[in-house]
Amino acid sequence: MLIFNLHHIEPRSNTAAFQSRRHITITPNGLRRFIKTLRLAGLEIISLRQALENGLDDPNTAPRKETQRQVILTIDDGYVNNLKYAAPVLQSENAPATIFVLPGRFGGSNEWDQGDWPEEKRDPLMTLEQMQDLAKRFPCITYSSHGLRHVHMDKISPEDLHKELHESHQILSDNLGEAYLPTLAYPWGDYSESVLKAMETSPYRCAFTVVTAPWEAGTPRFEIPRYSVFYRDGNPIITLAKLMRHGILLPNGLMKIKPKRTKVEY
Repeated sequence: MLIFNLHHIEPRSNTAAFQSRRHITITPNGLRRFIKTLRLAGLEIISLRQALENGLDDPNTAPRKETQRQVILTIDDGYVNNLKYAAPVLQSENAPATIFVLPGRFGGSNEWDQGDWPEEKRDPLMTLEQMQDLAKRFPCITYSSHGLRHVHMDKISPEDLHKELHESHQILSDNLGEAYLPTLAYPWGDYSESVLKAMETSPYRCAFTVVTAPWEAGTPRFEIPRYSVFYRDGNPIITLAKLMRHGILLPNGLMKIKPKRTKVEY
């Protein structure tokens, strides 16, 4: 199984914000082409909910042949552009996705990336009300936790880590109901042995990294890898080349292999 990780979805522009983060941005048309290309390659896009029902969070899950052809789409941070541009594409393409959001920054901005920018020029994050409305109008979208405020979880105190994990879960569970799935994505993909230990007593069923590798039976449930999606992945040739480069797509079809695990740096 392949899990893909997106961030920003919006039209191409020459603004400083867009240029500064185009390495984690894809256009709406690019997203549509990316989805179509995955399906053209014989991959099935399933929801995170379905994957959990099939044992994504259980390292003892028996290997299944169909898993090799399954894909999950995830989006980190919860930007307003996800609401404006990603949701209509996902809905029209019948492609489920899960957005990892930050309850401690509802309606705020990506201060962790653009803290030295004026507030009005930073990338805005969705409000809770926008998420609730989105959940009603676009049932293909679910939500999970990205912690409270997008911090390096491996560098904070045990008390702050407990707050990041448990308070974010409680807020999302209380306010998003069935649209919330108890999973987590580590900000920047940063975690440590102490974070993994804290996850064992947390309410989360599994957690996602930014290590590049496929998920397979036996993958630790709190270290699930994801492939990052970049601006150029809107080009079908680039996407197909990426699948071939990682050994996912070969001329004679799909094969299950174990490529080198690497962490993507943002």
